[in-house]
Amino acid sequence: MQTVGLLVVSGDRGLCGGYNANVIRRAESRVRELQAEGIDYKMVIVGRKAAQYFQRREHPITETFAGLEQIPTAPEASKIADELLSLF
Repeated sequence: MQTVGLLVVSGDRGLCGGYNANVIRRAESRVRELQAEGIDYKMVIVGRKAAQYFQRREHPITETFAGLEQIPTAPEASKIADELLSLF
């Protein structure tokens, strides 16, 4: 069976206006599309808002990255990239 990796990037705080809500809404929409096609998915989440939302709903989350600086450092970005590549 095919598995798709979803990278969800939200903010750590709610100061982004509708950004976090739109990111979460779009991720949920994509999950429903994948489920309708019978495709499994795994999530890699960057940002506290999306992490809180999806952890409460028991989605298959492989890794969560929260509390990063506004511009991630090279080691932080490398950890995210390594996690995504491990799913390939």
